[in-house]
Amino acid sequence: MKYSISRDKLQEVVAIFNADNGVTASEEKIKSVLCYDWPQGQEHQDWLDTANAQEISNWLYYTI
Repeated sequence: MKYSISRDKLQEVVAIFNADNGVTASEEKIKSVLCYDWPQGQEHQDWLDTANAQEISNWLYYTI
């Protein structure tokens, strides 16, 4: 399944992730992790669509 995230939400996630973790991860890097071929299928896409940017950033911390 090909996952997607809106540009606005991606920018918000990147800004939060970088500020919270003192890094400069690029939008490309963050998007590649979020849109990786995760086995959860539609459940992962639904989460990307409904989770707020802070929740996604927190998840990224444990994933990257």
